[in-house]
Amino acid sequence: MKLIVKLNDYWGIYEVNGDLIILPNKKPLCNAIYGDEVCYGELLIHDFRCYRHTISPPLIHCDVHLKCMKCGAHYTRGLAIPPEMFEKIRKSRFHGKTLRLELKEIYGDELPKSVLERLERWGYW
Repeated sequence: MKLIVKLNDYWGIYEVNGDLIILPNKKPLCNAIYGDEVCYGELLIHDFRCYRHTISPPLIHCDVHLKCMKCGAHYTRGLAIPPEMFEKIRKSRFHGKTLRLELKEIYGDELPKSVLERLERWGYW
């Protein structure tokens, strides 16, 4: 995995085996509250989709969805991207799909066994 564009302190556009993907630069944590407890599970990318709106001035952004591997909470982050990256990201095989088996490719050995087991057993994590 190689950082191609740093979007801000927390997000970047990365290349994974020739395809682009938007990922956090640091491990994000879940802040879902259950009663008097906060989850704090690690969030993994679930999917992302980029948009080009036909308004003036032009608006190009990506919505990135993250899912907590501990409690299943789902988060959306909206990120501005450089206009020159739009088509490159949209052509990525990771773009616009729920990432499942691709997670092993993206995270490598950092992907927890619990996620792999759920993927193998149920096809979803």
